[in-house]
This record gives sequence, structure tokens and C-alpha cells, in this order.
Amino acid sequence: MANGKHGIASDDYVEIENGVINITTTANAAKGVKANDYIDMTGGTITITQSGSKVIEDGDVNYSSGLKADSTISIRGGSLTINSSAEGGKGLNADMGVYVSGGTVEINLTGSGGTYSQAAVDATATGSSSGGSTSGSYTVYFYAVASSGGMGGPGGSSSQWSNVQLYKEDGTLVGTLSTKTVSDYTAYYYTFPSGTTGNYYFQGTYTSQSRPGSTGTSYTCKTATFAAPTSADAYYRPGTYSTSGSTRTYTLTTWDPSSYQPGGGGSWGGTTDTDTQTFTCTCIKCDGEISITGGTLTLNATGTKGTCGIKTDGNLTIGNAGTTGPTMNIKTTGTYVSQTSSGMESAYSGDPKGIKAEGDILMYAGEVYVSTTGTAGEGVESKSYIEIAGGKLYSISQDEDAINCSGIIKVSGGWVYAVSNGNDAIDSNYGRSGAFTITDGVVVALSSKGSPEEGLDCDNNSYLTIQGGYVFTGGAAQGGGSGTSSSVGSASQGYCFTSSYAITSGNYYTVKNASGTVLFSIKALTSVSSNNNSLSLISAPALTKSGTNSIVYGTAEPTGDSSWAGYIYVGGSTTNSTSAKTFTGK
Repeated sequence: MANGKHGIASDDYVEIENGVINITTTANAAKGVKANDYIDMTGGTITITQSGSKVIEDGDVNYSSGLKADSTISIRGGSLTINSSAEGGKGLNADMGVYVSGGTVEINLTGSGGTYSQAAVDATATGSSSGGSTSGSYTVYFYAVASSGGMGGPGGSSSQWSNVQLYKEDGTLVGTLSTKTVSDYTAYYYTFPSGTTGNYYFQGTYTSQSRPGSTGTSYTCKTATFAAPTSADAYYRPGTYSTSGSTRTYTLTTWDPSSYQPGGGGSWGGTTDTDTQTFTCTCIKCDGEISITGGTLTLNATGTKGTCGIKTDGNLTIGNAGTTGPTMNIKTTGTYVSQTSSGMESAYSGDPKGIKAEGDILMYAGEVYVSTTGTAGEGVESKSYIEIAGGKLYSISQDEDAINCSGIIKVSGGWVYAVSNGNDAIDSNYGRSGAFTITDGVVVALSSKGSPEEGLDCDNNSYLTIQGGYVFTGGAAQGGGSGTSSSVGSASQGYCFTSSYAITSGNYYTVKNASGTVLFSIKALTSVSSNNNSLSLISAPALTKSGTNSIVYGTAEPTGDSSWAGYIYVGGSTTNSTSAKTFTGK
């Protein structure tokens, strides 16, 4: 099965049930275990050690990976350890899905991310040409993901097509397409025989990302036509789209060709220039979905730049409701790979993140601890939607948001503790009603940065919805700063915005209602200075409306009817009695 470069390589699947396997690879872009189909691990002990550099060949960029599957990776038991110093190295790397339900996984990446350059064509297929005759066999690659920011992805996220087929312009089916890895992404492809003429289009199916308790909407996706390539391989991805009922029609744009020169009657425009791409060292990477429902995972990406714990172009699911769920420890260090600036704003590429999902992040059970220390390194980020329905999530960032989402953040159960020493602790950029919603569970969000950073930032307090649960935030602002509402958008229980009191790291803070009943307590894991006009949002089911509630503090650990020791305590009692603040509930 070995081919002299990879440790274990199979043209089909790989199943690991028991035994002890030690693999060392030093070749560039080598794989510890490689399968053209799936990898399934149910037992045994595997240790993989890797080094080496990336490889760029014919526009295809490859990196070393501990486990690499063109289909899925499943880990249901056993012990897997991956230690890699490879440039752009990956731990688990799958095209379609990564599923961890048991076992022990430890991934330590000490390599770094970076950039690479290749020729790029600035062009758009117009579909107006009848196409010339190919002078040889050329392949068209179609990266069937449309993202927002000009690519027309729904919901502000990326949309992965399935069942992609190639049709002639007159609607005649050519065939269902296979996939292969191109520039570290999964692309559909078709090789046109010599002498092929005519125009063609791609068609596939996309199902919108669903929220818990609902199903997504399915669309038939079609692209504009393109001429059969006449002198070189061609690379496309969907552009913007228009919707009519359940059909979406996309434009086509070129995508990362190594050297494409049109010929023979194709109607192409544009010029060839240099396209610079960034890459990261990532412990778990997938173009599709990632589901981690059990097991113990330790993920460390500690290179000097471009590091990431988990990265997916699809959804990330953690735990199953009613189960213990996984235990995950994620740590990244280093800085970003590149930076672009426009006025006062900066954009980063290859920034070190703990968890990054283009789709939804859904947590139902388990304990997840995320720490990022590098510049521009967010702890947990989704471009679509975050819901914490159970389990315990702790995220700390030294420079950026601890938890960030382009869409809605919802807490419907579980306990969340977010700390930022460089930006907002929790930040929703949804920008309208419901941006942050809590119906159950506990949320603690502390930012020590100072003005204008917040414990909980959703642009305006009127976008907040509180229908249950416990909330304790602290920062130099609350709800978007000046001009924000002094009331939340919707609340079914007591709450209050408090100001001008200090929170000191290491102390315990307890919220009591007007009757002196202990509602909940937290341990401060960072400090918030009163000199920064500190602002807090406090809420609890038994908080007294129109009455005087209080916050007391001290160094003695409180008890709790339920607790997350060292983080949060609900109910219980405290011996601490020093007053931090009194406030009137709304």
C-alpha cells in the first residue's frame, strides 16, 4: 500500500481496527495515511511524525497531512497522535466530511502558513461563443462553492453543491462529474476529448443550511454556458446568481488557473497576472462538514503565523443532545499571514483562529476550551450562525474577538464563557433584531481592552433578545456605544445595564436579587477597569424588576446548585460580602 512517499496509501478505502502503527514522512506534501475514498479508525494506536514543504505542480497546491481522504474521515475509537513541522501541514484533511465520535486525538502542528503565487486570469465566461474545436484533450475544473462577498452565496456563507452534472447547451446530459483535489480544494472535473466543440453548463443541487428543528431549502443550480476549452485546462467557480422559484442561475468566473490562454473562437476577456493565495497550518480541515460528537481531542497549532485549530467550509457540529459529548482543547499561536488596509480598516488573511466555519456552528454537548494568542486570532468564528444548545464553551483571545459571527448568535442551553483582552468578547455582526438571543443557559462575556470594545457587542442593545438564562457581561461599552438603546429589544425576565465598577481577575462575583437570594456567581478570568467607564449587562430569571439587586465579590469560591468549577455557579451560596454594585432591574 505504501508508495515510497506516503506512509500508507490506498486507491480505495483504509480501515484501521487495531494494532500499533508508527509512520514518519519527510517528503514534501506527503501523507501519513492517504485514501482515495474514506478512512475509518475504530481502534489501535497510530503515531505520525511529519516534516517537509508544500508542493505546487500544474496549479495544484498540496500539503503534508497526517490523514488525508478524498471522501470522509471517521474516528470512532483508538488513539491517534500527529506531530508535524511541515509547511502548511494538516492533521486531519478530508474533502467531504470529518466525523469524530470516540477515541483520543492529539495533533501538534509547529509549522506555519504562508503565501504562494501563480498565474491568474481576470475573466468571466459570457457563454456567447459557439466554441472552437479543441486541439487536444483538456480538462475543465469546477469548484462548486459560491461564497458571499461577490460570489453570491446564500445566507452570507459558502454553499457547497452536490450531484454536479455537465450538460450541453441544448440540455443533453454529458454525465455526472467526479471530484479531485485542486489547490487544496475539492473540484468537479471533466476532460473534453480532442476535437470537442460547443457550449456547456454545470448543474447541481444545493440545500440551504438548516437551523435546529428545521430543514433547509433545496435549489437546482445552473451556471452560464462556457465554450469547450481549445488550448489549455480551464478553472471555474460560480459567481453571482438570480433566483426563480427553486432554481438559481449563476454566472461563471475563473478560478486559480495556472496558465490559461484562450483560443479558437472562445469569447474570453481579461489579462494574466499574478494571483497570491494564503495557506494555513490546520489541525482539522474539511471542505464539507465536520461533526465531533465524542472522544478527547487536543489540537495545538503553534507556528509563527497562519495557524488554525479547526477549519471547515461547511457546518461544524459538536456533541449530541443528551450525551456527554467530546472534550476538546484547542490552542493557536502566531500572527496572520498577510494584511491589506483601506483607510482605518484592515483585513487579514491566514489569521490564527481556534475554530473557523463558513457555515453554522452548532453545539449540543461536550466541553470545548479555545485559546488564541496571536495577532488577529479570533477564538471561534462562523460566517453564518452560532447556536449553543448544550455543553460548556470557553474561548479566550488575546487580540481579537473570543466569539464572532456574521449572523445570529443564539444560546438555548449550555454555558458560555468568553474573554477577550484585545477586542470584544462576543460579537454578532448581524446588525438587526435577534442578533444575540438567549433562551436558556449561562453567558459570561468579559473584555479587558477598554474603549470601545465590549463584553457583548451586537451593534445596538435593541438587537438583544433575553427570553431566559443568565447573563453577565463586562467591557468599556455595551450594545454599540453612543446612540444605542438603553433597553433590550425583547425580555421576558429582569435585566439591567450597570456601569462604573471594576472587575478584578481572580475574584468571584455574585449576583443577588432584592431579597438577598443568590442567583448566580462567576469567577472573573480577566479584569475590567472602572476607569474605562465599564458597562455590564446583567440578567437572571429571578432578578428583581423595579427593585434593588446587588453584586458582591471576594476571593472565596462560592457554591452552586449546578456549577462549572472555576467558571460559573448557578444558585448556591457565597461568603463574599464586599459590595461591587447595586442596581435596579427592568
